This record gives sequence, structure tokens and C-alpha cells, in this order.
Amino acid sequence: MPEAQIERSSQSFGTVNNLQAITNKCAYVKSRNSQITQTISLHNQMLSRQLAPFLTHKSKETSISTLTIFLYVAETHNGAYQHKLHKLFPITKPSAARHVQMLVDMSLIKKEPAEDDPRLNKLFLTPCGQSLYAEMMC
Repeated sequence: MPEAQIERSSQSFGTVNNLQAITNKCAYVKSRNSQITQTISLHNQMLSRQLAPFLTHKSKETSISTLTIFLYVAETHNGAYQHKLHKLFPITKPSAARHVQMLVDMSLIKKEPAEDDPRLNKLFLTPCGQSLYAEMMC
């Protein structure tokens, strides 16, 4: 067999191996995507039960931003400054104020003047907010 034919056949053999490797990788990715989809579905079901207070609030504006602010306040144990919310999350100052007021109306957080500057508000979880947060983290 001439050298050129041997080289071409080895290249095509390499292509077949590459094709098989790509096929195997695609099968793995499809399987993994299916597992991820099932996991996301389970998490969505859990979240929908746990987020009922956010979703059934009288305001139609309740959104993921409200939940995000709630979780942020819950994670900052020394209180979260209200004026920093619009810098931390992609929302405007008025929108942050609306979300905070919604959480206050739901009795999940409370606003208190900051000790270092009474013009600023610090946000804390209420007992109701603490119990909701504990339930969400279980």
C-alpha cells in the first residue's frame, strides 16, 4: 500500500474515533441534562411551596427581587442597610423601597434606624421572617 493511502486511511480512522467520542459525549450531555432538569423540577416544587407567602401577597408586584432582598436580609445577621440594596441588586432605589415595604407589610422584615446614622434604615427579620427563613433552609 502506498504511503499516501496509508496516511489517508489513518486519518479517516482518526475521524471515526473522533466521531465516536463526540457521539459518546453527546449521549452523556443528554443524560446529564435530563438529570439536571429533574433536579430543577424538584427544587421548583419545593420552592413553590415555601414561597407561597411571596406569591399570594395582595401586591401583584411580588417578584424574585422581593425574595432576593428577603434572603439578603436573612443572611446579614447584623442588619442590612436599605440604602445599599439598589447597589447590590439590579434594581432602582424606588423599586428597592417598594420591595422592602412589601416585606414590611408581610411582617417578614422590620426597619429600624441605624445606630451610627439615624437617617439610614437597617433591615432585620421579624420572628415570622425568621421562621419562614428556617423553613426555606430545611
